[in-house]
Amino acid sequence: MGSRLLYLAAAAFAGMAGPAAAEVVDTRFTVLRDGTAIGTHRIQVERTGDETRVAVDIDLQVKLAFVTLYRYVHRNREVWRDGRLLSIDSRTDDDGKAEFVRGRASGGAFEVRSTAGDYTVPADVVPTSYWRRSTVERSRLLDSQKGRLLDVRIEPAGTEAGGAVTRYRMRGDLDLDLWYDDRDRLRRIAFDYKGSRFDYVEGGSGVEAGPGRPVAVR
Repeated sequence: MGSRLLYLAAAAFAGMAGPAAAEVVDTRFTVLRDGTAIGTHRIQVERTGDETRVAVDIDLQVKLAFVTLYRYVHRNREVWRDGRLLSIDSRTDDDGKAEFVRGRASGGAFEVRSTAGDYTVPADVVPTSYWRRSTVERSRLLDSQKGRLLDVRIEPAGTEAGGAVTRYRMRGDLDLDLWYDDRDRLRRIAFDYKGSRFDYVEGGSGVEAGPGRPVAVR
């Protein structure tokens, strides 16, 4: 009798405990252009049960003295469940040019409305938010800025940090390198664009970008 009462009390307590607390991973990068900080890239991943919510915020500015030569703002929100993308909503201001992507899971497919057009893709589509290591397992990705379908080929390019971090080369419609650690977390992004080297370095100072600001990482 005593053990039965104890079991019932434990079950009642579990029912009163409410939903499981969310697990949140907040990763911040300083974005460097030829070694000078020009902005920040932040990825917040919140997991609750079988649902994952992702927020990607990118803010870049290239300045000369007090004049802003280029400005880029990107906001992307994703919802995932059981490893599948349920929705994506992104807005981008690329130096005054507006871009958008809106997508929703529908049955066995994923419907996209975007700057690049409206179409349907397979339900297991992965966007170019790069927060998931499974990104490097795909040969086609959904562009999270314009909504294009991008064909890529990806290969490992060695390990670092005593084997805890793997570098991948992505080529094709995209040309960049990605680093993931042994917990499947994105650790770095690097690419060349219009004669400049861009490097997203984790653990940056997060200070507002400004002219001639030196590399500041910790």
